[in-house]
Amino acid sequence: MEYLRGVHEVTHSTDDQSVARLIEIHDLALEHIPTHFLKSKEIWLCLIPRLPLRILVEQIPRLARSGLLLARGGGGGVLRPLLERLQSDNAVGDCPLSPVETYTIIKQCEAASHVAPGRARGAAGATGGGGKRSHRHNRSQLEDALMSLHIASFKG
Repeated sequence: MEYLRGVHEVTHSTDDQSVARLIEIHDLALEHIPTHFLKSKEIWLCLIPRLPLRILVEQIPRLARSGLLLARGGGGGVLRPLLERLQSDNAVGDCPLSPVETYTIIKQCEAASHVAPGRARGAAGATGGGGKRSHRHNRSQLEDALMSLHIASFKG
């Protein structure tokens, strides 16, 4: 009954911190989270360790499109736990994805990142160009992690 109450509270909440707390308390799934909360850093920090690897990897293009993987703007807090999860021994050793699935995710992330640099260019002009460089560095870390998963998917 508590679980259902938690799901009900999440669907009617307006505060992402209370939703994050409810995710932790009731171990809620991605499907329980209203879409507008999936743009929140706090929500993803709760979801990253809980989501099955397959679902997490499928959500990476969404994270890239929403700017949560950029170091600036607070997104860097999502990138580090995501990279740790993707590079963990369990993820690489027992990759549940096929090579076609990992290749598709890599291509979707590349497509999503073509949108993000345009935003980074606008910010780079205001900051003297530093934002774009850190974005490229973070993107390459993510690309490396995804490539490791892609290689591991051939061994499975």
